[in-house]
Order: sequence, then structure tokens, then C-alpha cells
Amino acid sequence: MKRTQREEGWLPRATTANVIGVLLFFCFVGPAIFHPPFPLPRLHAVDSKGQDTDASSRSWTGGFVQVAKNSHAYLRPLFPGASGASFNANVSSQYSEYIQEHAQSLKDTKSFMHEWIEKDMLPWKQDGITLEMLEEAENMYDICDGDMFRFQIISGKLYVYHVTARGFGWYPAQLGPGHVAAKGRVPYAMLLLLDVLRLFPGQIPDLDAVMQLGDFTCIAQEPGAGRTPVPMFGYTTSEGYADLVLPDFTYYGHEYDYLMDPWGNPAHGWPAQASVLLTKYANVSLASRLPQAMWRGRTMDSNYPHRDALRRAFLDCVRALRASGREDDAALLNVDREPIVMQDFDDYRYQVHIEPLAWVSNIRHKLAGGSVVMATGIKYYEWFARALVPGTHYVEIPARVPEMCAQAVDVVRDMNALLAREGGAGKAEAATEFELTPTLRKAKEVWATMPRLKELAKSAGDAEARSVELQRGGTYRWGSNLTPTQIAAAGQAFVRDKVRMQDLLLYTRDMLQAYAAAQRFTPAPRRKARCVDGAAMLEEFGTPYAQDAEEVAYAYPWLKDFDGGCANEA
Repeated sequence: MKRTQREEGWLPRATTANVIGVLLFFCFVGPAIFHPPFPLPRLHAVDSKGQDTDASSRSWTGGFVQVAKNSHAYLRPLFPGASGASFNANVSSQYSEYIQEHAQSLKDTKSFMHEWIEKDMLPWKQDGITLEMLEEAENMYDICDGDMFRFQIISGKLYVYHVTARGFGWYPAQLGPGHVAAKGRVPYAMLLLLDVLRLFPGQIPDLDAVMQLGDFTCIAQEPGAGRTPVPMFGYTTSEGYADLVLPDFTYYGHEYDYLMDPWGNPAHGWPAQASVLLTKYANVSLASRLPQAMWRGRTMDSNYPHRDALRRAFLDCVRALRASGREDDAALLNVDREPIVMQDFDDYRYQVHIEPLAWVSNIRHKLAGGSVVMATGIKYYEWFARALVPGTHYVEIPARVPEMCAQAVDVVRDMNALLAREGGAGKAEAATEFELTPTLRKAKEVWATMPRLKELAKSAGDAEARSVELQRGGTYRWGSNLTPTQIAAAGQAFVRDKVRMQDLLLYTRDMLQAYAAAQRFTPAPRRKARCVDGAAMLEEFGTPYAQDAEEVAYAYPWLKDFDGGCANEA
């Protein structure tokens, strides 16, 4: 089989022309890539008493991101015993202790996604997974268009071979030291595997697999083609594709849109992020929130312009409403205004969710805050997404124009009317501390000075303004007999009870077990693969900034002493 250049090394020969080219790159292009686009804050920026040194807000803009850093300082009383120095310390303890305490019962407990795992493995039920398939998968790095590595699990030890080289966005972090989110996806994927082996010792059979970390599905499955698809792990799958899903990199780190903890530091990992969102919006009623459907996100991927076409179409149809004189309808959809950071999304009653031909990792953040998610379908699934039910956990609107905008407007009007009928408007006016977030309170003050928004808020609280009845079949316009409050609560409960770290780790264990059972060969460490222990993992995160490894070790201190069974490796 033809081998790739990465088999024996990817660096070009050191000719005079190549050396000059590299020097020119770092002189002219390098600063634009590696120089931080804004002044870098220190993580854990607290004083000697653990207090945020700028507890109100900090903001900056740059070529890569636009971030507003609200410290959530007002939530500190709701986290007794925590401090700026402790909130992100040992994040892993929040789920490790649960798994270790219930280790015996969890051996016989299946993931709530086990039926989907079985369905995903069906293509290999008859012929199984062969070594030749993996060799083919390893050579698909250009087709899959993302970082890729091959890994083996042998006697509980993890071996990793990097198919693609350390590149832009992986090493170094393009935002500079202290921004471990920008380390890329590879180290976090390895951390997931190592964590599963740590918490479920002896439960992962020997296996050999390839994982690609791009945004898109990669393994098309043609019905009746008569060919078993290549096995490939990734972050998403879809109808007509055979990609096998593992949880994505955002569960162990944080994305560019930071969620800030109550002491002004990035909340590291999903346990910390979820605790902030669930606490922040626990007492904020749906009726208290801004009565609009909000959407913010990228509208033009310069590498793949077509992927954001539906998002651009949604913005265009909102603008068309304004242009046609339907300002009242357009006011219900907040889509092209000032930037809003992810941690404040749930200040709005409704959040529009539009996939860019790939999974969107922040759907769990939107649901966790207790808003109603209005999705143009969920077609690109991350590990839990197929368990979400439209009309129960979220509302589905058409993924086509102009029905998309028309349905969104009608659903918002009807839901606002139902909330007013429930008497939520009066409760919203009487909201007290913790029942309105600071950004929501400020927004309401701004709305009171703007005639159109003031009128929108008034009409949204008028129980007589719009009659809403169940349609034929006993459902509302959104295809369900559930009220907006019930849908928001169901979505929030789903994330709170099923999208925990122990849930995704249990899913990962079961997926790896099912994959291993389908193999038709005896796995062995690949040539040049490295046995990965905690020290090797921290080395991955610490290249080239040692501070990044310190941040990861702060959240996952078990890495420092975890040998992963590699002590006897040559």
C-alpha cells in the first residue's frame, strides 16, 4: 500500500531555497499568526484575597475573536467555599468521585445512548473491522480535512501516532500563552481517551482505531454499494454517513467564547461551565427574559463559504421583513445587532440554532440556560444529540426560506402570548436579586428608552394581545402540546441529567467496547506510536507554552502522577 510522506517524516529537505522560504514566512507571516491579537489577561487574575481585580467587565477585540469578559461576581454567594483560586481547581473531581464511588454498578450500566451505539456499528456487523480498513482510514487525512491520529489501546495502555503534524491552531496556540482552548483538538481528544482508561480500568478491550477531528462528516455510506465503509471516529455523524462519534474537545477545555466563572477566569471544562450556567439561570423565569429569538454566530467561513448559506439566508429574510415595512415582525428576531457572548445567550427567551453543515457544540450551553431553542433541524449529531426530541426538548423550524423566518416569527408571537397567559409577565416585573442577570437588567433598562422595543415588551406581556389555541391534532404551531416553559425546562433538565461528564465517559466506554468487539484482528502498537501517560499529555499541552500545561494540570491534577502503564515502555 502506498505510504504517505508522514510515514517517515513530513519536513522538506533543508535546501537553500527551503531555508530562505522558512525565514521569510516567520518574518512576514509568522507575526500575524502567532502574535496575540489583543492584550493577554492573566488567568486567575485575582488579588491576595481571591477577588477579581476587575469584577465588572473586561472586553477586547482581535483578528480571531471578540470576547466580553463578565466576571459573574454577583454569583459568588451561590458558590459557598469557592474562590478565584479554587473554582477551576481539580475540575475532574466533580465526576471522578461519582464514577469511582459507583464503579461496581457502572460496570453493568449501559449508556442511555447504547441503542444508537449499536445502530452505528451495524455496517461492520457482518464483515467486521480489518487491519486493511484501518490502513485505508489512516490515508484519508486530506479527504477528511482535519487533524488525524491513530491510536491503540493495548492492555489498558494508550498508544498514539500523529498522522497529521503539529500545525496551526494546535502548536502553538494562536492566541498566545494562557489560552488553552486554542491548543487545538488533538490534545483534548487524547485526554478523553486517557480519562476513560483511568476511570474504567480493565473495561476497554484491545483495539486499533483512527480518529479525525475536522468539522465535517467524512465517511459516506452509500446504500446498496456492497462495500463495508472505512471505520473512522470523529466528532459528528449524520444520516447517510458512517462516522463513529466521540465527545468533542470542548468538554475538557473551553472555546474562544469564554464562560467566565464568578471570579473572572475562564470556566475550565464542561463541569465548571455547566455549574455557572445552571446556577446563573436557575431563578430566571422564561417570562423575565427578553421576548425575542436571538441568533449570533459566523456567517462566512472563508474556507468553506457554502457551509453558512442557511445562516446568511436567515439574516437576509429578517432584513427583508424590515425592508417590506414589517418592523414589528423583524423586531421579534434579534440576529444582526451588537455582539453577544455565549454566557449571556440565555438572557433571551428563544435561541435560534442553525447548523453550518456540522455539529455546533454550544447547543448544550443554550439548553442549560433554560431558553427555548428553535433549531432548523439537528442533522449533524454529536454524541448525545439523537436523544433530543423536537417539540419536547427544543422547537424545530423549517430549514428553508422564507418559511424559516415566517415560522420563527409566528412561534415567538404565540409563545409570548402563552407566557403572558400563564401570568409570567407580572412575575417578571417583580423580579428580585438573582432573578435577573446584570446584563438582562441592563438590557431591560435600555429597552425602556426605545419606543419599538418598549412596545414589543408591552405586547409580549399582554395576555389579550393574541389568541393561541391548540391546532388540529392537539398541538401548537411548534408541533407539540407543551408550553414554552415546559419545553425550556425539559431541554434544561436533559442537559443537567444526561449530558454530564460521567454520562459522556460512560458513552465513550461503551462505544470503544462495541468497536473493539467488531475487530477481526489482534491489535498491536503501531510503529512509531507513543505510549501516552500523564507526563506525555502535559507535554502535549505545554508545547510551546509551559503555562498552558500548568492550566490543564490545575484542572486535571491526576495527570501529574498517572503513568498509564507506560513505565515499562522502552
